[in-house]
Amino acid sequence: MELTNRQRRERVEYVYPTTSVSQLTNITPQVGFSLKTLDTKATYNGPSGPAQVIPAMNSAQINVVMDPTDTNDAITMLQSASPPSYLELFNEPDFSFKNLTVLNDPIPAAQNLAALFAVPHPKTTLISPALMNANSDWLTTFRDNCNNCFDQIPIIAMHVYNPDPSGVMGRITQLHTTWPDKKIWITELSPATAGCSLTNTGTGPGTMANYMSTLIPQILALGYVDKIFWNSGEWDSPAINGAPEACNPSLVDANGHATDVLKALGTVCGGGNTATARRRGLSSGNM
Repeated sequence: MELTNRQRRERVEYVYPTTSVSQLTNITPQVGFSLKTLDTKATYNGPSGPAQVIPAMNSAQINVVMDPTDTNDAITMLQSASPPSYLELFNEPDFSFKNLTVLNDPIPAAQNLAALFAVPHPKTTLISPALMNANSDWLTTFRDNCNNCFDQIPIIAMHVYNPDPSGVMGRITQLHTTWPDKKIWITELSPATAGCSLTNTGTGPGTMANYMSTLIPQILALGYVDKIFWNSGEWDSPAINGAPEACNPSLVDANGHATDVLKALGTVCGGGNTATARRRGLSSGNM
């Protein structure tokens, strides 16, 4: 079936999850990222039929205004009898994934979202646009043109792709320096990028499990990062960002069994922290 541009964009980011990781300690069912629940979208139907309805997944979903075409629907959602707990504003407006997702400059983005900021939302926490390069001037330019909208945004979202834990920490602390009064959500974290030499199997040096075990505790110790989402979740996650095939961040194998990466994440998320799997991601933090 030929997909429309919008369907391609959604499928790229949010292929409906089919695996289960509930048997792992500290790992809860998968959570979706989309404006509407994934099971309502025909694009996520599988070969055996319509996408499953998973109430726990739907209730935990993080709603996202993917781009300006979602803004009016998001306003309707905020005005509904059951508004979402969280609403993220635009996904990677500074980066087009394989030219399938929509680029947005910060000033037009601020103008587009002005109507949304004008809607009372006492039950919904707004999250900033999630940028591929959160330390660029995109977000500060957006802030300077959105009529004090950051008074309504307590959480800054960022994406980080870096195989070096110290490099990841540097980007996080730099962002905190710019936004010291905000909490941070890392809504996409992965070592999968050009130059990655990590492998998906094993737990010793040079493995993603070791990367995970080293990096996640350092991030959680900062005190201002509330949630972390690992990217990717599905076993068939393709190599992205120029990463070699061996640098596959999948959390499950083709049979739905946990990889060493997912087992390591389950371990580091113990002691009061929980983890929730998502398409192209897994969340660490207090959900």
